Amino acid sequence: MNELIRLVSQFNEVRDWRKFHDPRSLVLALCGEIGELAQLFRWCTASGRKLSISKRKAVEGEIADILIFLLSLCVELDINPEQVLKDKIKENEKRFPVKGKEAK
Repeated sequence: MNELIRLVSQFNEVRDWRKFHDPRSLVLALCGEIGELAQLFRWCTASGRKLSISKRKAVEGEIADILIFLLSLCVELDINPEQVLKDKIKENEKRFPVKGKEAK
């Protein structure tokens, strides 16, 4: 995760883009990228997990854009994404315990 944060930060720094990366702008950009990802799945069936090569490439590109903006937001807000993800998983494990045969 640290390597990804470093890559995104370096990419933004050398282009002097951080001046545009206030939290509001990053969240709006993130929403736009999520919309672009959603558009790729419009009218697909729920079982449409098998993607064509071209569609998979487009989905990968949108996921990368989403990660770039999300990691940029973490940098701007001084949030450790790895730690908050671990904390959230622990919280969700308490909220949604595994019961019976589902337990592994």
